[in-house]
Amino acid sequence: MRYPFFNASSRLVAILLGCLLAHNALAEESTEAAAKQLLTAMMEAMKSLSYQGTVAYMWDDKIETLRVFHAFNDGVEQKRIVALNTPMREVVLNADKLACYFPDARTVLIENHPSRHSFLVNLPEDLDEHMKQYRFSLGGREFILQRQAQIVRIVPKDDFRYKRTFWIDLETKLPLQFELINENGNRVEQMVFTSLSIKDSIPARDLKATTEVDEATWQIRYREPKPAKEQAIEFQWLPDGFRQVLYTQHKMPGSAWPLDHVLLSDGFASVSVYLEKFDGDSVPLNKFTHGGVRTYTKKLGTYQITVMGEVPAKSVRAIGDGIRVHAPEE
Repeated sequence: MRYPFFNASSRLVAILLGCLLAHNALAEESTEAAAKQLLTAMMEAMKSLSYQGTVAYMWDDKIETLRVFHAFNDGVEQKRIVALNTPMREVVLNADKLACYFPDARTVLIENHPSRHSFLVNLPEDLDEHMKQYRFSLGGREFILQRQAQIVRIVPKDDFRYKRTFWIDLETKLPLQFELINENGNRVEQMVFTSLSIKDSIPARDLKATTEVDEATWQIRYREPKPAKEQAIEFQWLPDGFRQVLYTQHKMPGSAWPLDHVLLSDGFASVSVYLEKFDGDSVPLNKFTHGGVRTYTKKLGTYQITVMGEVPAKSVRAIGDGIRVHAPEE
């Protein structure tokens, strides 16, 4: 026996459920579009505004305090970062020249045409290219430094990368706070402004290095990008979305062999791969950790390979195990 009433009710329920699912999908698309729009505005603000402030950077139960100066004049970006804790360090960017000062080691590293990553947070220029790897969504709103901030979450769709959360100032669009969340849901890094001032301009003296370099006693090292065809490292596998963005080579103090460095990125996370000659029988265990940074070291023929990046341990291991070394093109 058929019951027309129940059949009609079932059809009505199905229609209502379909409408609800469609509404939820549209709402999700709307919040994702709003999140991407806010992140794009944040990238522009970090580059184009002139500001100064103090940043607390926390990882592994440690706190590092940084003084930040940033200016954008006549299309030229300038910034200076000074570490206020031991060991002292200073980083200065002027257009396409980046200088990193390490007073304890009496070393300055100079790089022309550095990769375009922010000193606060890394974001790709085109967020739409990363829809396959990440989801973008809006959270609630909170006050930081008495400024109302919108929470934006970036969640990976696989387990080869970390989750990121931003607190973006609704007025200036600068990131007031940032957290990096590992695959276990634990916060492994946090950056937060403890003071921030937006300026019409930054005095030139605040954008120049204050570290005094004695060329007679300091090591001045230059790092220039080299063509990828000259590198000996070949990648058999990379997590989806990761690509090579930089290759450099330089000699380390006390070493007769050059050190190759390849920088990989998916626009958010960065992974460095180092290749150097190694004559020993076993590779020393690399126990370096820094917040969400994981490392993996292995011996391959007469070379030692170290993979280091702000990704889960399984990612650096998989990248390292997929590396082959070959003779570069002449």
